[in-house]
Amino acid sequence: LEVAEGGIDTHDDGRIVVDQYCRTTSDGVFAIGDVSTPIPLNHVANREADVVKHNLLHTDDLRTISHHLVPSAVFTNPEIAAIG
Repeated sequence: LEVAEGGIDTHDDGRIVVDQYCRTTSDGVFAIGDVSTPIPLNHVANREADVVKHNLLHTDDLRTISHHLVPSAVFTNPEIAAIG
């Protein structure tokens, strides 16, 4: 993506660096989902999108994103699930 040209920092593995509000190191630029999170799950990206939407509309009441308790499942027989 060559995001460095836009003033956006990346981790060594290529993911975009974001703060707890999903903001990048370039003013006014947010990143969510697989480009920034170490947890490439659809429901994680959906939650990040909700946080960014709120923060864009309510700049005086920012919400943070936490990746500490993320549910996941393995679809096997028997079923396996985990949280955290």
